[in-house]
Amino acid sequence: MVNCAGIVRDRTIINLPVEDWELVLNVDLSSLVYCCQQVLPGMIEQEYGKIVNISSMGYGGAFGQSNYAAAKHGVLGLTRVLAKEYAKYNITSNAVCPAAVDTDMIKTVPEDKLKVKMAAFPRNRPCSVEEMASVIAFLSCDDSSFVNGERIIVTDGRMCV
Repeated sequence: MVNCAGIVRDRTIINLPVEDWELVLNVDLSSLVYCCQQVLPGMIEQEYGKIVNISSMGYGGAFGQSNYAAAKHGVLGLTRVLAKEYAKYNITSNAVCPAAVDTDMIKTVPEDKLKVKMAAFPRNRPCSVEEMASVIAFLSCDDSSFVNGERIIVTDGRMCV
């Protein structure tokens, strides 16, 4: 199962409506819990499963993104708990943390801000959907059988620059 859900409602904390806090937490974190609750019984029964949760490098916090950071950091905690609780059933749980993926969400970033953000990446571009899918595919196959509870950073070496 791949849990990939994310929305943003950026505001500084003092200006953040409770509704926007709850909406982002519900979509970006709670929905993953509900999906896991649905698939885990079947995975336990067959004694096999792969859970890949999509978090974000935004878990570290960015100006105006307290709700998003809290939710995506929560995804990492959820991933580790799932890994610990269900490894005995041959179920792995891992998280992927991209910095920027070429999706509709990134297209909402103003062009001047996006250009600055992309300059931090060695290739000056976001991760393609296909590149992201390759990471997810690895975590979803038997080749990753001993990878469990991990946070996979997908940033094109941005952290090295």
